[in-house]
Amino acid sequence: MAYSYQKSIENEETIIVGVNKYYSEDDAYNGQLLKVDEEVGRKQIKKLQQIKSSRDNLRVQDTLEDIRKAAEGDDNLLPLILNSVRSYASVGEICTVLREVFGEHKENVVL
Repeated sequence: MAYSYQKSIENEETIIVGVNKYYSEDDAYNGQLLKVDEEVGRKQIKKLQQIKSSRDNLRVQDTLEDIRKAAEGDDNLLPLILNSVRSYASVGEICTVLREVFGEHKENVVL
């Protein structure tokens, strides 16, 4: 599916404004991918470690458990996720809880 869609874009059978039609030559893709400096990653890891060491980890665990309980039922998750973020839970920690409850989507590949 994705392959045939991409081919239709490349063959201009599917028009996407600004991608394969009606774009400025100044904006054209030059084949360069975004390269992020490795130092940026190291700084982010250091910041995350500092946050995790200075936050109230018991409160974070409580908020993550609240998300788990709500996800197992039919409660609104958004206020609980916001509360968890306010207690400095990471996106990864929140997603891990949701993955444990809901599982992870696996695309059904049919050839």
